[in-house]
Amino acid sequence: MRNLDNIVRDIQISISTRNPYLVLSGQKLTDEEISVLLPHFQNNTDILYLYLNENSLTKIPKLDLPNLIELGIMVNNLKEISNLENIPKLRLLLLSNNNITKLDNLKNLPVLEQIFIGKNNISSVGDNIYLPEVTYIGNININKADKTKLTSFCPKLVQ
Repeated sequence: MRNLDNIVRDIQISISTRNPYLVLSGQKLTDEEISVLLPHFQNNTDILYLYLNENSLTKIPKLDLPNLIELGIMVNNLKEISNLENIPKLRLLLLSNNNITKLDNLKNLPVLEQIFIGKNNISSVGDNIYLPEVTYIGNININKADKTKLTSFCPKLVQ
């Protein structure tokens, strides 16, 4: 694993200035490297926006960011949606350009409004979804039964 000291220093500077943005995009960070970086910003109430785009992540890292409102993990290698239960104020979820095949594990996100999930391989909808405020889920190609299921899980969804 490479030395992450410069990234950690930048995170600490960003956090100390109460910057609401934490951008770790384009670093080609792996799951292991993200797990080393996470303790430096978990439970931080100042971080509102987190971007982990263009890395080498295969899973969504476990996040404890109570005030996070926007999460971007686009252009990675994610295979599933998980670990979102500790970000209750999330409003926008950006997961485009990954390898996600199933829309699932989307509960405990009471104010989530939009999910951008195009350029994945979504082919089904799981049962572990309830998104009372979602009005938009972008570009998924699912069958009629799954569309009906999704509509029941997302009562405000505009189709």
